Amino acid sequence: MAAHHFPHAASAMASPHNFRRPVRLIHGLYVYGDHRRTAGIGGARESGRRVAHSVRADLGFSFRTEEPVIA
Repeated sequence: MAAHHFPHAASAMASPHNFRRPVRLIHGLYVYGDHRRTAGIGGARESGRRVAHSVRADLGFSFRTEEPVIA
């Protein structure tokens, strides 16, 4: 048995994990990061995209339906 340290490894995700934790806490207060989606850069990017949508909606901007989804 051995232990290895990987400084750039993904965050631990304890189960059960809620993959759709809200990014908007109250009007004007948002939180994002991989802890709001899935561990890693992809989860952080998706969380940031969700915050951007929430901010735009709160400011009254409309969304284009043909907008690409970031994976």
